[in-house]
Amino acid sequence: GIRIVQVSAGGGLVRVAHTLMLTSTGRVLSHGTGQYGALGHGFSGGKQLPDVLRPQYIDALSGVRCVCVSAGELHSAAVTADGDLYTWGDAFTGQLGHGDKRPRVVPKQVTEGDFMDECIAMV
Repeated sequence: GIRIVQVSAGGGLVRVAHTLMLTSTGRVLSHGTGQYGALGHGFSGGKQLPDVLRPQYIDALSGVRCVCVSAGELHSAAVTADGDLYTWGDAFTGQLGHGDKRPRVVPKQVTEGDFMDECIAMV
């Protein structure tokens, strides 16, 4: 079966919450409130961000091995074995680190900022 090695619960607003889970093989699953894109599954048909009631793998991270996950209030982050940082969800204050305030509904690697040559270990 699947062995979960880390769980991170996010949310804080009324009726807005999500959970990230990291497996022993470096895959990431998420479930909870789909609003704001914090689950990382992207849009469904009709440009909707549906709630996900059972854990689902985040397909956009299937090509990387993650070692750490963190669920924020309306956004999420993951660090890969190579030290790369991926973020997704709401960005109303620039918290994703992509140099803008646009939300991301699937994980995107952070390549902007002062840590271009750094290796991230944990979020």
